[in-house]
Amino acid sequence: MDYKNKLKNLTKLMEKDSVLILYAGGRKTRNRDVAYPYRSSSDILYLSGLSIENMILIHNSDGESFVVMDMPEEKQERWEGKMTSRDDVIANLGIDAGNIRDHSEVEKLVKSQLANKNTLYLDFTTVSEFPEVIMKNLQSMQLNNRSVEQGPQAIKHIGEIIHEMRVIKNPEELSKIQTAIDITERAYRKSLPFIANRSEELMEYQVKAYLESHMFDQGIESVAYPSIVASGNNATVLHYTKCNSVVESNDLILIDAGAEWQGYAADITRTLPSKGKYSKPAKDLYNIVLEAQEKAIALCKPGSTLQKIHEAALDVIIDGCMHLGLFKKIPDPDDKSKMIKNPKKSEIKERKIYNYFYMHYTSHYLGLDVHDVGKYFVKDQNRKLETAMVFTVEPGIYIPAEYEFAPASYKGIGIRIEDDIALTKDTFINLSKNIPKTINEIESLMKL
Repeated sequence: MDYKNKLKNLTKLMEKDSVLILYAGGRKTRNRDVAYPYRSSSDILYLSGLSIENMILIHNSDGESFVVMDMPEEKQERWEGKMTSRDDVIANLGIDAGNIRDHSEVEKLVKSQLANKNTLYLDFTTVSEFPEVIMKNLQSMQLNNRSVEQGPQAIKHIGEIIHEMRVIKNPEELSKIQTAIDITERAYRKSLPFIANRSEELMEYQVKAYLESHMFDQGIESVAYPSIVASGNNATVLHYTKCNSVVESNDLILIDAGAEWQGYAADITRTLPSKGKYSKPAKDLYNIVLEAQEKAIALCKPGSTLQKIHEAALDVIIDGCMHLGLFKKIPDPDDKSKMIKNPKKSEIKERKIYNYFYMHYTSHYLGLDVHDVGKYFVKDQNRKLETAMVFTVEPGIYIPAEYEFAPASYKGIGIRIEDDIALTKDTFINLSKNIPKTINEIESLMKL
């Protein structure tokens, strides 16, 4: 990855006489003296490719970069393995060795970089994690107005520049996302026959372990997010992560999982029959969701918007649910003690009655974060999509068992189908198109 060029592009976007300070974050304790696996902030990974605990990256509008880091120590390396060295930082960023500092020098460095700057760029979402020295120096400069060195008068969020850079992927980033998806595909293909052909009792966590083991077997260091393996009624819970229920023989299993490759995420959902064959009610709902996704994906091109894509999926889902009688008698969203009988499609849309069955948006950006950064609106208008954007298309239908008003045959069914889309100059590429998705494809693979 050309991190030197990324820093040059960053400089062009910064205001005159400005400085940007990013903090990678420290190790998080899981319990007592055991830490969670470390992952640097996505913004630092994007600009530097470095994953160093407590690293600080400072970049100013003159194009000069500084890195503050803990220097490798023989004792620590003896316990934990090789640490990132000065030479590694120089190789990635092309900065002078003198611009790599120890944490003991951070106060002096921050003071010099804030001096006589008009604007400071910070990440407000992690501001509590920034070294206290930043605020200490800002306060000092504001209070000491007789000093020659004046501090920034404006603080802006880094998203204004870095996050907008991250929305458009370069070819190497697209390749990494594709690799993460390909790894996920192979894990799915291994898992489908395992699920259908297991003779003894099957637990959700066993499916999760089997799927993820085949991802790790391909060389990943982490999954992109906690995998969702939700069987039966659990699939109607959007972010179900307990994975501790028995998979019943007549259940559908919703699996939402993705590998992470060199920091970049895959995000794929498939909904499978636990014994390899969809029931009639499951097919009814599955085909609606699949059609909704196909109609939505057809609108994926530069100049379109995520809102248009969402509305295309929503229209199909509403029509399909109306056809199946799911809106025949349904609680009034504003007064659930009252029932609405056979509402018209216009009322279902206007009053968002569809939220009973489809309560989330159809798409989100994808990249270093599974819900990646970037603006969804520009000047209060839905943002137009551009070449090299990457996002998901993931419609669903969810009918909890406790919905007394729903037809009995559809209760306890949750279905979501999710693919990852990259835009080209004129159209799109479905990056996850090789992961089985149609009923015939899935049933055939589960028979193996």
